[in-house]
Amino acid sequence: MDVRTQTLRYFVAVAEEMSFSAAAERLGVSQPAVSRQMRLLEEQIGAPLFARNTRDVRLTAAGGALLEPARQTLLMWEKATRLARAASALTDNRLRVGCPSLGMNALMAEAAGAFSLRFAPVLVQPHTYLADQGTAQLRQGMVDAAFLWLPADTTGLAVEVIAEETRMLGIAEGHPLAHQSRVDLADLGADAWRVNGGALAAAPWESDPLCAMPADNVEELLENVASGGGMCVLPQSVARLYQRPDLCWKPLADAPPQRIGLAWPAERPHSLVRNFADLVLRLGWSQEPLSDRQSSSA
Repeated sequence: MDVRTQTLRYFVAVAEEMSFSAAAERLGVSQPAVSRQMRLLEEQIGAPLFARNTRDVRLTAAGGALLEPARQTLLMWEKATRLARAASALTDNRLRVGCPSLGMNALMAEAAGAFSLRFAPVLVQPHTYLADQGTAQLRQGMVDAAFLWLPADTTGLAVEVIAEETRMLGIAEGHPLAHQSRVDLADLGADAWRVNGGALAAAPWESDPLCAMPADNVEELLENVASGGGMCVLPQSVARLYQRPDLCWKPLADAPPQRIGLAWPAERPHSLVRNFADLVLRLGWSQEPLSDRQSSSA
């Protein structure tokens, strides 16, 4: 009986996490489901893959031998499905472009319109995704190119920085910083750890912790901020969507700008994907403040 790629994915997750519960959380499934798949895999191979006790999980010799080939098999399958999906879409003159569900709609519309005019009859199909899912959509072949908030894990992807925008600090209307004419990073003080629901976490600025966009519920984040539960830092294009009387938005004066990138699979990109990337770069979004351009296109 052949082993399914899903089973190998479960195995790799357990081997990397060294925990069945952590692997289940990472995969978004129940722990019994992971355990059941590992038992079936061990039966198929005819050897134990993990040594388990009440304290930890370890790979056996058989598990260690399987791990790297399993990773490579998953990578090959991921590549095969991506290429097949891309070939199907592009043969039908459809260029699938991913875009975060918040903040970049104006950029998407301008790029799609310009591309369709120049490369008709190719149709640009926008695919929206949650803030942290763009690279996954690319690797799974669900889109051919994608706009991304940077930094992101772009391993195996080609990336061009196409625009930058101001970072905005969101605070409750009654917060002391709401009355300052200028807000700097140092002003965040003891509340900094609560930025974006804890995303700052005292990490060095160079790692760009404030880039973390809430993937599930921006409205809930802003409710917490408005009620005095910390702060948030969001790109200006996103902050513009959430103007409300109990929130105050302040430019974070000395924060580096939020970068926006266009990414696509680095290996064997279709000519239409490269054409789209070239067109986006020629649109010149990096030559003027993104907020000015989006305001003029609204």
